[in-house]
Amino acid sequence: MRSAYVPALVVIAVCLAGCSNAVDGTAQQAAGPAPDTVDVALLDPGNYSTEPLDPMGAAEVPAAGALLEAVRMADFVVGPWDVDPALVEANPFGMSPGAMPLKGDPSVLQAITVSEVAEAAGQHNYVNGFATSRQVKGQKVLFNVVLRMADPQSATAAAAAMAQAAQDNPVELTPPVTLTRIAIPGHPQANALTHSYPEYGTEATWHAVNAFTAHGPYVLMQRAQSTESSDAAAALVSRTLDLQGPRIDEFVATDPAQFPTLPRDASGLLAKALPVVSTDINVNNNATFGAHAALHYQSDPVHTGAKFSDAGVDVVVHAADWVYQTRDEAAAQQLVAASIELLKATGSAADPVPNMPGSHCIKVADQGFSCTSAAERYVFDVFSAQLPDAHQQMAAQYIMLTAE
Repeated sequence: MRSAYVPALVVIAVCLAGCSNAVDGTAQQAAGPAPDTVDVALLDPGNYSTEPLDPMGAAEVPAAGALLEAVRMADFVVGPWDVDPALVEANPFGMSPGAMPLKGDPSVLQAITVSEVAEAAGQHNYVNGFATSRQVKGQKVLFNVVLRMADPQSATAAAAAMAQAAQDNPVELTPPVTLTRIAIPGHPQANALTHSYPEYGTEATWHAVNAFTAHGPYVLMQRAQSTESSDAAAALVSRTLDLQGPRIDEFVATDPAQFPTLPRDASGLLAKALPVVSTDINVNNNATFGAHAALHYQSDPVHTGAKFSDAGVDVVVHAADWVYQTRDEAAAQQLVAASIELLKATGSAADPVPNMPGSHCIKVADQGFSCTSAAERYVFDVFSAQLPDAHQQMAAQYIMLTAE
């Protein structure tokens, strides 16, 4: 996962070439752009679109609405770093970078658990969910998942059934493992199982705890792993439940019957982001996140969360790039400055975007190039394997964000 914040530039309206003023009957050529401003006429967007998309309308179909609702839920899902600030390293799972909204089809839960547990959720009125995971490599891992069921009764039945399915269908390991029940401190209602297994190729032994806890209409699901002990893994689950229960209670859920009416672009900002190529669309893009929800996709959520708060970030959209809406232009500059410092730690400086003062690009090891800048109150961040392509994406995004 890449860092998600970026440099800022105060955008000043400029008079384009060919504009003139008459003073005392003498023709005067218009002054050029002031230093440190951007003349959009000089930007090269290549073949990238510079026109915002048309309004996106409503979900229209229940499945699309269920996914939009899952993205909304992400703002109320506790990140592993909230439980333990050391848990910041990405832990990819399924086809995700370490976080993903879970649409209404229960088969999608196979990205986070065995098929029998996914089927148990589906048998008890599963609606949707959100999953997030981080690790301290070689020491501990924490998955935190919130699953919405149709009602509290369904959640209670699902939590018990999912735990039983997990116990009856352990992951195949060598040597085979047996899952046994374990108590979660402070949470006697949790249905929790533990097992230990040696890590292949090392001398480490991992101790895992899987927990399924009904909380209102939700199943709070965790998988914690520790090389220290089962008690250490259970303590991670306990702390997660301490935080997650109250947090999800703040979520104002949408009636599933209303899912088709949910807006695809509630803020209007997604239409102004670089559009995703159809072949690249997945559950994590074409999405609008709240500030906390966006942290599930950041390389350093602890650091970034503080910077988001300082800059008043309230909307983040992920299309072909990332765009962050801050409190104002000064806040955007502030966020960009913080982003530059983080980007410098990830690689070596590369050429900035031509004719875009205030832009910054970094070559990220052998992965490609990350560029960042700001337009008005927006900070934006692109990534490409080729620097000229990154430059063109940046130019197109700037033009779209500043279009009248």
